[in-house]
Amino acid sequence: MDSAFYSRDSCTCDRTSDTFKCLGFIVECKPNGCPLPQSLEQGLTLYDSKGNRFSTSANPDAIPHGRALIFNCTPSGNQYNEPNGRTFACHKGSWIGKPLPGEEWSFNNNGSFPKCRPAVCKHACQNGGWCKATDTCECPERFKGAYCEISGCAKPEGNLVNLEKQFYDDGETIRITDLTCDRGYLPSSGDTTCKNGNWSDTISCVPAIVYKIRVVTADVRGAGTDGNVTIRLKGTAGNTGLIGLPGRFKQKNIDDIAKLLPDVGTVRFKY
Repeated sequence: MDSAFYSRDSCTCDRTSDTFKCLGFIVECKPNGCPLPQSLEQGLTLYDSKGNRFSTSANPDAIPHGRALIFNCTPSGNQYNEPNGRTFACHKGSWIGKPLPGEEWSFNNNGSFPKCRPAVCKHACQNGGWCKATDTCECPERFKGAYCEISGCAKPEGNLVNLEKQFYDDGETIRITDLTCDRGYLPSSGDTTCKNGNWSDTISCVPAIVYKIRVVTADVRGAGTDGNVTIRLKGTAGNTGLIGLPGRFKQKNIDDIAKLLPDVGTVRFKY
């Protein structure tokens, strides 16, 4: 080979600066992309967030340097596999783990294509929990904690709103008020306490309407009261429970009170 021709037209890549040097001129060096395997492992999906598409082995092109794929392994029943929802970036032809802020994990396989593997928990999950990711247990409804070791109660179902937490420890009480229910509903009963993984009372919010209640006092000496009047409405759809109507009610007086109460249907009698 002509040495003069060789020195004039050949280029070398500077691995330190990622540039080509040609006859004194410096041009950008294009790093290698990361090819996908010829066949993907069963249950493995790769999502290219920048390209907004799922990548498969049928894609003709490799993932360019600097791009990343989100790796997901399909779970089977209670058996979870990794990586799941984790990101691997292409760096000069090699796949590199890219944890999110606060994540601590590594497959120690830089340069190779990640494989699905069973999730492993160093400490066994308790009370029927199962290992969802590395040292992460998925807990049944009545348990929480790193290894499902804490017993408690999940938030009651239904149209209860404005509850502080989704999970309550054993012995905790939920204070049920009008504000606990959605608009147009009232609680069916009072407070409830978590006992051995179960709620002491069944709480729900029932439809409510505004009832007009009239209190009539007699025209006799001593009639009326300085305290509350307590009544209960019973109808075709149930009863309201005890209702306190705040006094004072004078002698020979008619007081109309509008009050939001559980809908009991057609009122049959009040007592």
